[in-house]
Amino acid sequence: MIRNGSDTRGYFVWSMIDVYELLSGYMYSYGMYHVNFSDPSLKRSPKLSASWYTGFLNGTMDVSPQDITQMQSHFSGSSSL
Repeated sequence: MIRNGSDTRGYFVWSMIDVYELLSGYMYSYGMYHVNFSDPSLKRSPKLSASWYTGFLNGTMDVSPQDITQMQSHFSGSSSL
């Protein structure tokens, strides 16, 4: 698929559900679905990121340059592209 000049043939998220991290256990929540570990049935509920990702894959959600800048700033500490 080519969108906004980018040839994207595949994309993988880190984890679809909250997972156990070796250094921090269940303290941090990385997945797109929250897992309630205090519920014996381990109930799962979608986070906002799951809704966004679904829309992105369906082509109904665009990523603006501002979104990219914010993500880069969040993960790298800088706001430049």
